[in-house]
Amino acid sequence: MMRDAVVIYLSAFLAATSISTLGLGAVFFLRSEFGAAPATLGIVSVTWSASYVVGCLGFRSLFKHLPKRLTPAASICFVSASVAGCAMSGGIAWFAVFYVCLGLALSFFWPMLMGWLAGCSEGVDLGAKQSKYNTAWCAGTVIGPYMAGWLGKYDPAAPLWTAAALFALIGAVMWANLLFHGKAVGDDAETADVSSSNGSASAAAAVREDAWARWLAWLGLFGASFVMGASWSIFPIYFNEVLGCSKPAVGGLFLVRAVANTAMFVVLGRLAFWHFRIWPMAVVQLLLAVLLLVFITLESTISLGFAMMALGVGFAFCYSNSVFHSVAGAKPRERTGRVGIHEAILSAAAVVGSILAGFIYQAFSMSAVFMGFATACVFVAVIQVAVGMFRPAACVKRS
Repeated sequence: MMRDAVVIYLSAFLAATSISTLGLGAVFFLRSEFGAAPATLGIVSVTWSASYVVGCLGFRSLFKHLPKRLTPAASICFVSASVAGCAMSGGIAWFAVFYVCLGLALSFFWPMLMGWLAGCSEGVDLGAKQSKYNTAWCAGTVIGPYMAGWLGKYDPAAPLWTAAALFALIGAVMWANLLFHGKAVGDDAETADVSSSNGSASAAAAVREDAWARWLAWLGLFGASFVMGASWSIFPIYFNEVLGCSKPAVGGLFLVRAVANTAMFVVLGRLAFWHFRIWPMAVVQLLLAVLLLVFITLESTISLGFAMMALGVGFAFCYSNSVFHSVAGAKPRERTGRVGIHEAILSAAAVVGSILAGFIYQAFSMSAVFMGFATACVFVAVIQVAVGMFRPAACVKRS
């Protein structure tokens, strides 16, 4: 199992590095090569996320029947080929087509990888595993944007080719693990009952009673990812073209955010106060709303760095809440499907956020984007508090 854990954590790190390099690199590539407008950037940048949502939801019923180790190894090869196609595309339309293929291929990678990791773990053990996993992939997002900023300075296509090469490296690692070590004992773990790993069926059943926490955590993830969608596609243009930050500086700002993400994941892995609690979810949404309003007043790179750091902390909390409550109490065979829902919400919110931010920015101003998205975070917090107040009567049920 230790060997599998190394493969999972290494793959998560390299995949996140590739995706974050590709994400920022694609914005610069589309802008410099094809002169894409902000609204176009907002749409094209999230086409892979849209197809990823379709894949996660449309193929969810298949996940529990697919081999957990072979599926991500095969899908990552298609991911690498799709990114290479983006780098060779001769126009925005072809770029979008390859981006759609990328999202569909990734829908067979991330949910399977996370379901493979969760296994039969529960409670503190589950939280510890997820903390290590989140730290691994988030460490990749530390490196990726900075690489994209520097590589994009010399060649707009360089970040894309780098991402394709890193995805290919993941495939090599996974296939080597399969070829030299064969099938792991954990490959059939999803047929087991979650209670068998901790000897307490009643404890697992009690966790499954807390369905309300899962739904509210998913709502919080939607709010945070809605904001992050704008940050991935529109913030770079705003920082670069309006505030005058260089491309390496923009990469540095996203690096700071990723470092804060990583640090928060480590901290949350050591704490349990947030498990099945509403008030932390709502408070973080309100803090995100305040932060977005603060962004309106910022101009210096240093102040933007602190704000991006706070944004990373807020997103890490919402993400951890969602992924933990998605699988807590679920039977192993259900976990990959639950993770698929988590990933679909993450990407769907990013798609909506990116597109809306692009249109609002192009039609009005960046201040309008910040104020509109802050209002959305407040709305999410209000729903979380309202549902939490009435959950004993309406929302506590066996999942």
